[in-house]
Amino acid sequence: MQNMFSIGFKQKRLISYILLSFVVLYVIFSPAINQLYYSSDDFRYAFGGLNKTCVSDDGFEFMLTLGRPIQAYIDCASYKFAYTLERMQILRLFSLLLLATTIGLLANLFFSLRLSLVSALASAFCFFLIQYLYSPVILMGTLPLVLPILFALLANLFLNVSQQDTKKVFRLALSVILLLCALLTYPAVAFFFAVIILLKTLFSDLSDWPVIRSRVILETLTFFSACLLYFVFAYLNMHYNARALIPPSYHLDHPNFNILEITKRLASLINIFDDKWAILPSGQSPAQKIILLTLLLAGSVAGVILLCRSDFYKKEKKTALYFLLQKTAAVFCLLILSNAFLLVIPDFDFIKFEHWLLYVYIASVFSLLIWCAYQLSGLFSPHWRHAIFISFLLVFLIPASLQANIIMTARSWTAAKYINYHQRLVANYLSKSEPLKRIHFIIPSSYYPYDRYFLINAVLVQLHGRHNFDLTWCSLPRGIPGKEIDHQQDMRNCLDNLGSNGIAATYSFVGEPYQQTPDMLVIDDTKISPIEYFNDWLIKSHNIRGWSYS
Repeated sequence: MQNMFSIGFKQKRLISYILLSFVVLYVIFSPAINQLYYSSDDFRYAFGGLNKTCVSDDGFEFMLTLGRPIQAYIDCASYKFAYTLERMQILRLFSLLLLATTIGLLANLFFSLRLSLVSALASAFCFFLIQYLYSPVILMGTLPLVLPILFALLANLFLNVSQQDTKKVFRLALSVILLLCALLTYPAVAFFFAVIILLKTLFSDLSDWPVIRSRVILETLTFFSACLLYFVFAYLNMHYNARALIPPSYHLDHPNFNILEITKRLASLINIFDDKWAILPSGQSPAQKIILLTLLLAGSVAGVILLCRSDFYKKEKKTALYFLLQKTAAVFCLLILSNAFLLVIPDFDFIKFEHWLLYVYIASVFSLLIWCAYQLSGLFSPHWRHAIFISFLLVFLIPASLQANIIMTARSWTAAKYINYHQRLVANYLSKSEPLKRIHFIIPSSYYPYDRYFLINAVLVQLHGRHNFDLTWCSLPRGIPGKEIDHQQDMRNCLDNLGSNGIAATYSFVGEPYQQTPDMLVIDDTKISPIEYFNDWLIKSHNIRGWSYS
């Protein structure tokens, strides 16, 4: 009876964590969820529909070739579902629920590490108010960025749910499968499993180190096994079942094992004064970075003081120091393992464009920061300990939540206004009762031309409906070498072959000549800038300057 009550309490605690997380996240991100817009990669969803095949989703075969089949099919499900702006709202809401579930599971893990109910949830929230994660998840409904963390937490849960010998093999096999699922979804984020091991190592009692050490070794070997299986699958898949061209940055057959380059990358990651540590929209001022360094140093000193005060150290000093040395070495190894993906990818500069690759790196350092705050609070009397620890966490959580609300509102408002601007131009042209056969964009050379194709399709869907036009890209096809200015005859041939409902999309860079054709709308995209919209909103709404749009 007592065991049944205990299980019921654990389930209620987890459900409470998830519900409370969802409410808090909704309060923070509701403006970004309730706006009608597409943003960046999710513009392609406007081409989707329940009757569309996965292959018609731009990027599906690319993800399959990379060895991310789960991501490919999840994106396909989004492509089939979120083909209207209203459905995109529902997808973002589902992303929020998935995020809340993951926060609840992480809070449950913190509670098992002997944190209080409130401090466990606050600690978990720290990991999910890093803009490298929530920005793409909320704006674009990028489910594959959250699912690997969920799989990693579930894998950890199954590894530790039971100590019965008869279930060990089953639990190990299930954990490997879940870790494989994480890697087959988004391998860079799957390394969050190493962060979980790191957290359990940091928050364990030194007197329990022999037991913890065995678990750390088991869980690390389990993760290595899953990584090895994934690498073999992805390598063979990319070489013998390729469905799309893969840039060198994604190649698995050229990992970086150069010691000098790895050392250089480690030095770059350790430097918290680098721009990579702009984890808040406001950036990282020198004062904030000094506070982080101070917390790391002060927390480490506090940990030593607490160790010297402990009964275990007083009774068995040599054993305690021996265990401390082993535990410290394990922490350093787990920090390196957490960032192994960044250390071995072929192109380290790739993270400048794919900011979410830094998420696990930031999460690993956050583990240290939370542990340091916990050690500092341990210097105070038990009556005040939890309140002081929560106060430490709130110093980050309150400004992070406020800034998350502001930045996501600004980005969603900018995205909505950007679509509405183009929709208004097309609507004004159509109001003249003139036929529309071609939409030509004049864009800066820094823009990616093919994005105009996805943008104008979303606009035409809103104005014409989904089946009343046939959009064709008549400019230089994507991936074909050459210049658009040398592609004009092919462009004219494409225009001549349009059907009765056909509309062509073309482009030229600023300063380049382009051919005028009948029934043509020219949109000069140099006169509109999402960055200007973004900055204008921040200044008018909150008198904020200097926040990054990316």
